[in-house]
Amino acid sequence: MLRFRDIRCTDLTLGFELFTQLLVDVIHLIEVITTKVINPLHDLLGTKRFLTQFFGKKRAQTLAVKIE
Repeated sequence: MLRFRDIRCTDLTLGFELFTQLLVDVIHLIEVITTKVINPLHDLLGTKRFLTQFFGKKRAQTLAVKIE
C-alpha cells in the first residue's frame, strides 16, 4: 500500500501544462471572436486623403494604389 509520506515528489507538471494550454485556447478564442473585420479599401482611401493634405494633391496622385 502506498502512503502519502512515501511519495517524495509529486509530478504536477502535466496538470499545469494542461491548465495553461486550456487558458491559451480560451484567450485565443476570445481574441478571434472580438477581432474586427477591416476594410482595406476604406483604409487605403483614408491614407490617400491624409497624404493629399500632407503633401498636396499633385504629389499624392503619384502615390495612388491600383486595386485589382
